[in-house]
Amino acid sequence: MRTFGRLRAELVNGLGVARHEVRPATLLEALIPVPQRREIWRRMRRQGLRVPPLELTAQDSCWHLLVILKTAVSFALWLGRCSGLLVLLPLGLLAFWVSRRQAVHFPEGVRTVGELTLYSICFADHKASGYRWTSNEISFEVRLAVAEAFNLPLDAVRPETKLAELDSQL
Repeated sequence: MRTFGRLRAELVNGLGVARHEVRPATLLEALIPVPQRREIWRRMRRQGLRVPPLELTAQDSCWHLLVILKTAVSFALWLGRCSGLLVLLPLGLLAFWVSRRQAVHFPEGVRTVGELTLYSICFADHKASGYRWTSNEISFEVRLAVAEAFNLPLDAVRPETKLAELDSQL
């Protein structure tokens, strides 16, 4: 509840919406307009909330990758040497840095204020409160950890999924 309260307070202050409009089932898409997402996300991080990074669309990510590859290959052909492909890493880092302003989409599995709250919960913050996590909260945190470890989208990790199945998806 403490994390939800902090998150709700930050959203109410940052967006100027009424407190009752920010509920666990409220969709983040409907609550936070695209032009304000990066700033709201920065504010929440400054307040110490653990929020996931915003993402590019799959189409934007592919487009950036193609531009980087095309530029690196063109540079290598211009030099007439394969060593020209070494420009790929700096170009990739530059593209990542430049594209951050375009990353305004919520990651998979974080669609509502409640899901964002679960993502933001840090066990150490609530250890002394005596709060007992529900099985849904534990399931979500485990799924999130496994998805991050296997570098898979959260939707690919279901409670009934076996680790062997995930290993075969890699």
